[in-house]
Amino acid sequence: MLIPLLAIIATPVCASDVEQAVLLRIEHQRLDATVSRDLPTLDRMTTGDLNYVHASGLRQNKAQYLAYIAKGEVTLASYDMTQEKVRVMGDVAVTHGLYTYATNASSPPVRTGKTLFTGVYVQEHGQWRLQAWEATKVP
Repeated sequence: MLIPLLAIIATPVCASDVEQAVLLRIEHQRLDATVSRDLPTLDRMTTGDLNYVHASGLRQNKAQYLAYIAKGEVTLASYDMTQEKVRVMGDVAVTHGLYTYATNASSPPVRTGKTLFTGVYVQEHGQWRLQAWEATKVP
C-alpha cells in the first residue's frame, strides 16, 4: 500500500506560472553571478553537496566549482536560455532547457556554443538552492 502512495507523492507536475517564474529567475540570477564571478552569491545559491558537471565533462563539487570560478581561467561572458521548463516535486525542482553561451578563456580566447542543461534545485530553509547541474554539448 505504501508504494502507490509514494508514486503519487513523487509524480512530477508542471510548475505553476509563479513557480516557473521564481525558479527561472533564480536560474538567471545564478548565471548572472557566474558571469560577474560573484562568489558569495554562488555560495549562497548552491547546496553543500553540489555536483556540477560542465559540458566538457568536468565534474566538480562545490569547493572545486567555486575555486574554478574564482580562478577565472574560463569565465562565462554571456548566456541566453531558451526552451526552459520547470518540474516541481515537493521540495525538489528540476529545470531544463537550451543554453547558448560565450566564454572568455585563456586558450582559445573565446568559445561559443549551445548546451542542453538540467538543474536540480532543493529547498533548504525556505530557499531554492542548486544541488546538481549537468550540461551536454549540442553538436
